Amino acid sequence: MMFRYLPLLVLAIALGLTYQTWGAVKRASMVDLKIDFEYRSNDVINRLAERLLSYKQILIGVQSLFSKPEFVDSSEFHTYVNSLNLEQNFPGIHSILFVTNNSTPKSEIGRLLYTEQFQKNDQRKLLESLLSNPKSLTAKENAVASGEVGVTDKISVGRISDGYEQAGFLMFVPVYKFDSASNRISKHDTPESRRENCIGFVVGTFVLGDLMSGVLGGNETDIDIEIFYGKESNNNSLLFDTDNSRTDKALYPSWFQSIRHIDVQGYPWTIETSSLPAFEAHLDKSKPLLVIKSGIGISILLAILVWVLVRDRARALQAAFEITESKARITESKATLQAILDNSPIGIWFSGFDGRYRFVNKAFCDAFGVQEQRFESIHPFEVIGSEASAKLARSDVFCFKSNQPVISRETIELSDGKPHLLEITKIKLSGDGANSQGIIGIMADITEASALQDALQKSRDEMEVRVVERTQDLLATKNKLEQEMLARKVLERKVLEVSEEAQAQIGRELHDDLGQLLTGAAYMAGSLANRLSKIDHAASEQAEVLKRIAQDAIKRSRYISHSLIPFNVANRGLRQGLEQFAEDVVIVSGIPCEVHVSGDVEIIDFMIATNLYRITQEAINNAVKHSKASHLSIDLYSDAKQILLTIADNGVGLPRNYEEERKGFGMLNMYYRAQLIGAKLSIDSREGGGTKISLDLPFNESF
Repeated sequence: MMFRYLPLLVLAIALGLTYQTWGAVKRASMVDLKIDFEYRSNDVINRLAERLLSYKQILIGVQSLFSKPEFVDSSEFHTYVNSLNLEQNFPGIHSILFVTNNSTPKSEIGRLLYTEQFQKNDQRKLLESLLSNPKSLTAKENAVASGEVGVTDKISVGRISDGYEQAGFLMFVPVYKFDSASNRISKHDTPESRRENCIGFVVGTFVLGDLMSGVLGGNETDIDIEIFYGKESNNNSLLFDTDNSRTDKALYPSWFQSIRHIDVQGYPWTIETSSLPAFEAHLDKSKPLLVIKSGIGISILLAILVWVLVRDRARALQAAFEITESKARITESKATLQAILDNSPIGIWFSGFDGRYRFVNKAFCDAFGVQEQRFESIHPFEVIGSEASAKLARSDVFCFKSNQPVISRETIELSDGKPHLLEITKIKLSGDGANSQGIIGIMADITEASALQDALQKSRDEMEVRVVERTQDLLATKNKLEQEMLARKVLERKVLEVSEEAQAQIGRELHDDLGQLLTGAAYMAGSLANRLSKIDHAASEQAEVLKRIAQDAIKRSRYISHSLIPFNVANRGLRQGLEQFAEDVVIVSGIPCEVHVSGDVEIIDFMIATNLYRITQEAINNAVKHSKASHLSIDLYSDAKQILLTIADNGVGLPRNYEEERKGFGMLNMYYRAQLIGAKLSIDSREGGGTKISLDLPFNESF
């Protein structure tokens, strides 16, 4: 009874092995398809990243037009932009604009001065509405604050011609004014200097649909590419979608999906790619089908053989008949396998250890322009030539000895008369008979793929060379700027020393000459008053008035001379200079003036101490003249990190026409001196009344 079910057991085991083999082959095909999907996805992301970098470099190149004394006119702007040939070299950019900077109302960006459009249906009103968009204003402010290219987030773009809404974005590159005095671009190494010297922006406008059409070039139709602004994937942040029909992805699940993030000038983009049915249809089903057919046939054959062995001779003839039928099916399976191999796009052959070909498929024969029958009786070198035959057999010995698959590349001339780069895979096949032992060869033509790879590598090498050259130019410019800044600092220090010395000379002359004259006049007026007191009382009082006027003039001349004569930083220090100045203010104006000095670092630098002293003088003089204050204060703090100077009064505060007064000589002098030493000066109203002037100077090694 046990042998009765043996054929069924053998059949079950054979079918189980066939199923496992079929599953392994199917999984391998799925892995190959997944690798192809990941390669396609990465290629799209790399092309998009390179295209965005190219757009940034293009806008920076347009920015360089303004790095000269003469302002760029519209014809020069037009000529340069059109010379880039962007519609052919970098399709996807809609327009390049130059917009002036309007720093007063934050609701406006400025005037659209130059326009170069590559999409003629985008009218000027549409461009102006994009520029006034709050997201555009935010990108502009970010560009000036950071000194880098500013990029908006998602902006809805509606064309005037057809009203079709698309997602897009804008890039802003700041343009700084040219300083003819220094023959270079004005200072823009801090946010304040960039805001002060920014004259406009070079703006690039982009629509994601057109940009991606330029990047993809009509390809990638079998994978769904979705681009989102930010790190979240939702409809509100969707910038681009190649397949809008997949609104509900739960109804159309994909076999493969990839989510990547790229950085666009500090703004993250999320790129989600999914396989479509057209891509999934590329799954190689021929190999699993061949395995299942062959496995079923062999399983049935084994079951029949076992059944024949366990049955009596009476049924052996019937079994033989069924075996014959099984052989026919096997023959049919072989024919099916042959058809599959002949329809394969890659060349396949099987050669014995004697070097002769026992099997070649149609793709192999077509590649060399020969017929399969010619390989049956003669050596391969007589059919395809000695050179090609030697190259195809070059790795046979190594494959035979190593028992491992061998992959190599050979350049062989095929039937079209042109050399082709072939990737050749060799696999050793060991069987029981001599005809079943040898080498299986597979060749794939990778000429075009290799050429594309070489072109890509060449492009990357050229880009690296340009980056190195640009870096060297920037370093040279940086060194030149540093030398010019050092020379300017030395010159400014010398000018300040000469100016202070000139003021000191005037102060000494006021103190020595005018002071002595006024002192003599006051003495004589007092003496005259005493003499007239007994003779003419009215005349005596007039002489007393003259005496008081002369004494008041003496105070004011001493105050002016002390203001003009600089204090000795090395011997007295800034603290004693401020205390002496406060005493003079009290004597002349009668307004109490307090000085508070704290911190653990003494300020001995001539430039810094002199400018701090002069700024204090100007601020106190303004307060005495205009504030109607009853109390003045000077606070100075210095440590290893910064210097803080505050001058405050309890007067009437800032006037209504403060913005106009800022243009006066006194205010400009304070701002100039603060800028000269790299400090930030601010003027504000105090809580409870009065004015406060604050100066913040970061730490410098020269302190």
